[in-house]
Formats: sequence, C-alpha cells, structure tokens
Amino acid sequence: MKQYFLFFIFSCATLNLALSQITLTHEDLLNMIGSSFTQVEERNDNIAVSPGEPGVNQVWDFRSISIVDSVLITNEFLNPEETLYKDQYPEANIVQRISSLTDPGIVLSSFYQITPSEFVELGSVGTISMPFDSTIFSFEQDTVAFLPLTYQSSFTTVLNDTVALGGIFQTLSSDTTNYLVDGWGTLRLPSGDYECLRLRQDVVSVSSEVVNGVVISMDVQTYIQYDWIGKNNYFLAMVQSQDGETNPNFTNALGFGYLLSQEGISPVDTSQTDTTGIENPVDTTMMDTSVVDTSGIDTMTTSIQQTLELATDVQVYPNPVDESLTLSLFLPETQSVQVSIWDIQGRKMSGLSAYVLAAGSHSLKIPPEFIPQQPGLFFLKLQVGPQATFIRLIKLP
Repeated sequence: MKQYFLFFIFSCATLNLALSQITLTHEDLLNMIGSSFTQVEERNDNIAVSPGEPGVNQVWDFRSISIVDSVLITNEFLNPEETLYKDQYPEANIVQRISSLTDPGIVLSSFYQITPSEFVELGSVGTISMPFDSTIFSFEQDTVAFLPLTYQSSFTTVLNDTVALGGIFQTLSSDTTNYLVDGWGTLRLPSGDYECLRLRQDVVSVSSEVVNGVVISMDVQTYIQYDWIGKNNYFLAMVQSQDGETNPNFTNALGFGYLLSQEGISPVDTSQTDTTGIENPVDTTMMDTSVVDTSGIDTMTTSIQQTLELATDVQVYPNPVDESLTLSLFLPETQSVQVSIWDIQGRKMSGLSAYVLAAGSHSLKIPPEFIPQQPGLFFLKLQVGPQATFIRLIKLP
C-alpha cells in the first residue's frame, strides 16, 4: 500500500478567501531548501473526515477534525551537500529528512531531482538508532509529479518494485496511480488558511508473493487519496480512503494528517548549480554507513550484543520469523517494557500494551496478529524505561 503518513507538508502565508488559482513550478519546490516543519497525523485507521468537493475557489475546512491518537513528524529540506550520502545520489538537488517526535529512533532521508518538467524520487536512506547503528539504502527512479502543476493537470504513473530474500522468495509490487488536480481554493487548518491546489490520486496497488518463480499469493488494493499542495510546499494536508472505496467524497478515512507549524523559507537561486564550498553541519561520529545485507540469512535467534543498560540477555526468536515470535530479556530491576513493530520506512505497524515487569528473566510472546503478514525486512522496537533499541527481523512467506 502506498505510504500515507511520510509525505511533504509545508507552509505558505495566510491568505484571504478571494483567490486566483495557483501554479506550482520547480522553483517553488526548490525554495523549500532550508525550511523545516512539524506535521500531525492520526494513528487510527478509521477517521471521520471527508475530503470535500472538487472545483474552483473551494474552501476545505479541517479545523474541527480532532486527532485522537496523534503522531508528530518533523520534516527538514536540505541541500544534498549537507548530507552524508550525496555521492550515492549525484543527480539529487533536494533532500527531505523525516523523523518522528512521537516515536524517535528512525530517520528517513529521501533524495529527489526536481527539474522544470518533473519531480522524481531517486531513492532514500533509512538510519536506525540501535546499540549498533544501521543504514538501509534504496535506489529508485519514481516520478512524484510532472511540472508545472495547475488546475486540471493530469498524468499517470506506474511504479514496480521487487524485493528478493535469499534468491528463492520474492515480493513483486506494482502501483498504478492516476493523478488529477481537481480543485483549487483555500485550505483551513488550526494553524491558518492556505491557498492551495488539491491533487486527487486513484491508486491500484498489486502485491504478489513468488517462490521459485511461482506466484503463491496476490493482494490487490484500491483507494483514493487527496493531497492539498501550497505554493512553495508539497503538501499541506492529506486524506486517504479505506481500501476499495469508490465514492470520491467518502466520509471514513484510513489516513489523515496536516501541517502544525513551520520554520523559515530560504529561497534559493535555481540558476546557480555550483555547490562547492558548502559547509557540512552533519555529525558523522555516531553514524554507521554500512548497507544492511539480508541475503544468506540462516540464523534462528537474534541476540543483541550491545544491550540496553536497563536490560540484558535480550533475544528474539525465531529469526527469520514465521507466525510467532518470542522476546526474552533479563531485568536487573523493575521496569516498564513496551514492544512495537516498525517497517523500514519508519512507520509504526503495531504495538503491544506497556508492561511493568519485576526484576528477573522474562519471556514475552508476540501474538501472530502483531507480526507483518507480508514477507520482508522489519524492526522490533524494545522500550525499557527511557531507553530503546531496534532489532532487525526478516519475515518469510
């Protein structure tokens, strides 16, 4: 399924409701470099919200929509020269760095190439803060949008991806998305009123599991998503329908989020291509830039060598994961313990209730419903008191 909460949200000035429609250009997007913002998203997947109507000079008012279980996301827009990984994506001219204030520990940096005619994602780097840091690279060539964008702009993209595990198991995915800028007007949020375009996306997502070249299962999902896009920003808000929804003005959403606050827009000269002499402010002393290799996995127990100070003898088994999972640990003293499951893009997939465990050895069973159904790489987050660690796991078909 297409991600619905790791997306651009950015701010523009408060405007009156008497507007003229806007056009989004590559200069507008590159002007995001040097800015940062905070967005809020609803963690629940049944949200009473409607995207409203299409058309010209519309008003979409989300000020009364309450978010019950919030996730706070910080976004920064950087020049690639300000990152450690600029040499991996030499054609990139803007980077979006995303981290969660609610659930810290994972940072995702997406590298983009923005030209006068196209907005393309080149790939991403995920860094996981563990007792030993890990870094995961992906390389893509995915069109996010064709530029410039204006009212009634339309286009279609097809994204294909293959994930191989050990050369035997594969997951094939294909997303076909029809885009239409179906409206323009004013978006009303708790943080203010914003002039914007509304981008409708009709998505068909197909995922297949393949063993030795034979398709053993296939899952098809269809949904409608709306993104509100402001001048010099991408996006202000989003609403995603439930799977299988056909009503464009649905009233029950799977995903919902919007802009909370933002800091500074630093316009850049898009005609200037010389990036030499830029000071790199990134601290590299705590980062491991090695690539995670998931091939040839044959271990049945994952043991944390550099353990939490508040827990020892931490083990997760079996790994690769089947339908059940056991976490064992020793606590020198009574502590609160919480377990959650995350995907490689930093999205929380599920979480168990917090426990208060007495000093001693403990074995926690992770119920099957909390384990991802699709094969691939994911992470178990173990929170012991104020400390946390991420444990890398593999799910086989």
